Amino acid sequence: TMSLAFSLGTNVEETLSTLNSGLSSIGSDSRVALVVEVPAHTEGLEQVVGRMSKMGTTMCIVDPTAQELGMSYVACIRTDRPDGLYTTVVCTRSGEALGLVYSSKESVVAVLECGRGVYYSRSRNGLWRKGDTSGHYQTLHRIDVDCDGDALRFTVTQRGDDVAAFCHLNTLTCWGEPRGIRHLEQTLKQR
Repeated sequence: TMSLAFSLGTNVEETLSTLNSGLSSIGSDSRVALVVEVPAHTEGLEQVVGRMSKMGTTMCIVDPTAQELGMSYVACIRTDRPDGLYTTVVCTRSGEALGLVYSSKESVVAVLECGRGVYYSRSRNGLWRKGDTSGHYQTLHRIDVDCDGDALRFTVTQRGDDVAAFCHLNTLTCWGEPRGIRHLEQTLKQR
């Protein structure tokens, strides 16, 4: 595997053209890892990142704001939903699914700004900052994109003043009371 590294300058189109011609001259049999350093304040950053991710390029955005990072992140994923929302699975650090929600471009930016679970509420038609009314908030640890590039996974720690509940029914998950290891853990705590 050959590794090529580039830094984008101010003329984005010229740089992309140079990258494309460089890649075509290497040949399709070669394995090339292409790493591109992108200045955060590049005009049209989301479009550049979206185009480069389709080329299989690894990008490093230098010192981005939450807005630049979030918009660049969502430029690399797609949705087939007419409302433009991204299906989002919310999980614990151990991989237990807490619930299924939706994210928008704006909610992904908001998550990066505050480090908490922020989603798009279809019923409220706007941002839903998990825990603002219930007190059951989340600390965000990681955002992942699935293998098809059309769904997100937020890895969180669920917190709360009285109980750590993700569901509006005051349970940790939207799938009812715990089973398996989590049930055993709760039983042991009660004894």
